[in-house]
Amino acid sequence: MLARSGDVIAGTTHARGALDALPAEKHSLTLRLLMAEVEQMATALVEAVELPPTG
Repeated sequence: MLARSGDVIAGTTHARGALDALPAEKHSLTLRLLMAEVEQMATALVEAVELPPTG
């Protein structure tokens, strides 16, 4: 899977998939905290972008 630069949703999805593909014993606290921070920032960015209503 590829994600374009600036594609927050695809990048976050790719990162989550990579983390989930790792065996549980490879999930360090640092890696889990980093993923949580990435997901939190991605959520904030997506919520900050408000599209005008259509119709």
